[in-house]
Amino acid sequence: MTRRADGKKGRFILALFATLFLLGFFLLNTIRFLSETKWDGKRRFTIIVNTTPFLIFSIEPKTQRAIVFLIPENTFAEVPYGYGDYPLSSVFRLGELDKKKGGGFLLSRAVEDTFGILVDGFISYQPDVNSNLLLNNLSEIREYKKKHFSLKSIPSILIRFFGQKHFMSNISLIDTMKLWYSIYNIRMDKITYINLKEEERYLNEEKLPDGSNFYKVDSDIFDFLLSSHFEDYDIRVENISVEVINASNKDKVATNMARILKNLGVNVLAKSTASDTLKDSCFVKLKDSKLRNSKIIDRLKRHYQCQIREDKILQDIDIEIIFGEDFIN
Repeated sequence: MTRRADGKKGRFILALFATLFLLGFFLLNTIRFLSETKWDGKRRFTIIVNTTPFLIFSIEPKTQRAIVFLIPENTFAEVPYGYGDYPLSSVFRLGELDKKKGGGFLLSRAVEDTFGILVDGFISYQPDVNSNLLLNNLSEIREYKKKHFSLKSIPSILIRFFGQKHFMSNISLIDTMKLWYSIYNIRMDKITYINLKEEERYLNEEKLPDGSNFYKVDSDIFDFLLSSHFEDYDIRVENISVEVINASNKDKVATNMARILKNLGVNVLAKSTASDTLKDSCFVKLKDSKLRNSKIIDRLKRHYQCQIREDKILQDIDIEIIFGEDFIN
């Protein structure tokens, strides 16, 4: 009897420890998931929503302004990492085949290179049959805002995060609630709405060999008319001069990155190609160590994982940003 009792007691203690371990593991991961944040709620925040049609939403909390624009699904995107041009509707699935990058990451970078805007995060509802968005005008946006950004909509956000099968995002629950609160508070007259399919000046319509139509973004017109909608207020006010250097041995890296940074509000004075190819992904050189605490350095470290090098800049420019081979691989 004693041996049986001891055996039951031992199994109970083992089960108790296993339960406590699993509970602790769950709580730690839950806390980590809830605390991970990409956004402080103060700087510009831009997301791509993988729906039909595609939606880009960008908000600048300092000025309390936002822009929503819709992109036709048959728009061709410049997909980095050697993929070339692909229909935007195929990019997420293409990225899902690449386990190193993933669909959301590849879609975000493709939108960055195509539109010249820095994308902080993505949301994807595909292949959910309810992924079509009806946001054809400001009136529909007003109704959408009223329905999805009211106090009654908070439970649906939690359900989406923890229970919706086809929902994917790299935006944490904390960041989602910050975004929800920002949209909840923004006035409708502070939201700019653009449907690129209806605004023909931004897109050039072309034909594929099979006769089907597709769109190519006119980057010059887009930057001229819309780039100010994606500026980060604090970065523009800093007015720090920057040179973008391509050390990757691949064309257009400096051009693309200079465009993205310029549209973010960075004072890009020059772009150039390094004489030697470098392995690094991204690193920066500073003219003054005080620049370590600048908004642009914070954004480069967060978004592109740029490292600061100790070498001082000799020329009359504040920051050099160098992109190497690992940035494009």
